Amino acid sequence: MDEPMQPPALGPARQVDIETAGWIALALEAIFGYFGILGVGHAYAGRFGRAIGLLVGWLVVLVLLAALTGLTFGVAACLVLPIWVAVPVISGLLARRTVLAEGRTGSWTAVFGLAGVGCLGVLTLICLGLVLLGGLGALSSALSSAVSG
Repeated sequence: MDEPMQPPALGPARQVDIETAGWIALALEAIFGYFGILGVGHAYAGRFGRAIGLLVGWLVVLVLLAALTGLTFGVAACLVLPIWVAVPVISGLLARRTVLAEGRTGSWTAVFGLAGVGCLGVLTLICLGLVLLGGLGALSSALSSAVSG
């Protein structure tokens, strides 16, 4: 009789070297930052308080930049694009420097936790924005029908 196939045994987990951990922190910060979730690289670096501050602060900045762009009918978009590109990279470089200076190899648990909270925050802001736009549209429609009627 044939015995069932067994998966090969996994070896011991490899420890990530500090240089690689620094690049991982930079990549996490930049990639998630472009999607509005800044601070993930700092969470990987072990600076969870700083990561939460960056997440909340970046979401506030993005909301303010979106409002400014809307109020100026798109003219402020000339400022928004460079800020959107530069801030995640600069923050990623700071996360990398933190990893290199403190010799930490990162925490994937913190990354998943902050990324999950950040995704929920971004989705909440999108839903609130849609509700506000819908409310403004309904108000505008009601006012225009009241004026014409």
